[in-house]
Amino acid sequence: LSQANLLRSDYQLVAQSITEFSEKISSTHQQLNALGKRLTASMKGIAAPFEAIGELDLSVSSNLRSLDYFSALEDFRVAHEDWRMHHDTDLPGERLISKLSSLVDMLGTKTLVVDVERSFKFEVTLIEDGKAKKAKTDDEIENISSNGTSYIIILALYIGLINMIRRPESGVQLQFCIDELGRVDTASSGKLIEILDQQNIKMFSALPMESADLLQHYPNCYMIVAKSANQREYRLFGDDSKTPVKDKL
Repeated sequence: LSQANLLRSDYQLVAQSITEFSEKISSTHQQLNALGKRLTASMKGIAAPFEAIGELDLSVSSNLRSLDYFSALEDFRVAHEDWRMHHDTDLPGERLISKLSSLVDMLGTKTLVVDVERSFKFEVTLIEDGKAKKAKTDDEIENISSNGTSYIIILALYIGLINMIRRPESGVQLQFCIDELGRVDTASSGKLIEILDQQNIKMFSALPMESADLLQHYPNCYMIVAKSANQREYRLFGDDSKTPVKDKL
């Protein structure tokens, strides 16, 4: 083989690898957008029983096209495809080699590190008491409203994610262990349990102090009593609990 053929063959191997990587990035971009639409649909209506929340929307979309290396990959892919279709018997021209050099300089010789946080956009929109509020980070979600409303938003997000994996019509029941239920007011706690029941999710939670207003929403309530330094007993709390007394722990 001539030197020109060897150079062209080497270039084609490198270009093919870059093109395949570009196609995978484009595919990931499409999949992220599709995932965002599925999650948005999965969350629809979950928080509807909470009167203070007029509307709750989640938007997840790909941000890959805005990253520096994406446009460089696309520029090279288009230029390479043009060369492959019309000039592949010739050595790559100066314009194509320049695009390849720019791409190599941008990506470097080491493994490309993808910044996950910059790869997609995440935004929660809350309509509360007629006012629109937006949050794009964990801290912003926690502070978008009162503790109780923020708590409900996070739970709605979890339920939406779970329902993407476990279709509600599948009949699979899940158990949620929920801490800090006291952050949600009593009325909202009852609605929260109702929502979880509708989603075929059973809630387990512990209360440091009993509250009749809250306990009325639980069909099964237990009280843990210390019998000695190394022994605990759990018994029914109240006469209306539907579950029989269990043995000692």
